[in-house]
Amino acid sequence: MSILNKLRLALERKPSSIYEEVLGIRISDPRLYDEAFTHISMRSKANRRDFDNERLEYLGDAVIESVVSHFLFTHFPDRREGFLTETRSKIVRRSTLNATALRLGIDRLLLVQDSIRQNSEDIYGNAFESLIGAIYLDQGYETARSFIHTHFLDTLDLERVANTTVNFKSQLLEWCQPRNLSIDYVCEKRIRPADKRQAFYCTLLVNGHHLSEAWGDTKKQSEQTAARYAMRELFTHTHLQSVVQTPPIPPES
Repeated sequence: MSILNKLRLALERKPSSIYEEVLGIRISDPRLYDEAFTHISMRSKANRRDFDNERLEYLGDAVIESVVSHFLFTHFPDRREGFLTETRSKIVRRSTLNATALRLGIDRLLLVQDSIRQNSEDIYGNAFESLIGAIYLDQGYETARSFIHTHFLDTLDLERVANTTVNFKSQLLEWCQPRNLSIDYVCEKRIRPADKRQAFYCTLLVNGHHLSEAWGDTKKQSEQTAARYAMRELFTHTHLQSVVQTPPIPPES
């Protein structure tokens, strides 16, 4: 039975059981799931909501990263840290999380203002992270881990994902261009503290706001890594999306 059919049947029979019917898990605290599926745009007295899903999103992001990290560590026993980190970033990228959320029917459960729903699919990937946070608090790590494997990791072609080249600089540029935001990569050679060898240190600024920094053996590598970190910051801490669109405060003279 499809997710949407489960959703319709749950609504017809017993609205309070909707999360169990749709998600297929036992639920002890329905309020956690109300919170997970409430976008900040719906947090107001008019909507009778005094909570939103941003805190659960923060927690769920950490749980997903933990589960994916352990999975890759055991699946690729002979690969180095750099490969594992890069592959993890490909797995938890926004487009993959958004697709998972839509497949689960989270778009039908999420309470969000129509104007935001029409202009951003990223809200669904964020809500998936919030859902994981709710499951973790409600049922514990093992249930959250099992849910992530069943509905996320087990649906991926891992070898294809691992071998996919992701251009994070292009992704960041695609996000910044429609918003008329500048991107500046400031790179210089330094002695890297980790191995005492010369490498490239890159600082990334978006619209004048310092967003990330990274090391790389080449200038290109440091810029790509800095862009990856910047994308992660923008979509993990969504308030930064508003921050970078404001002029930076000039330093005091």
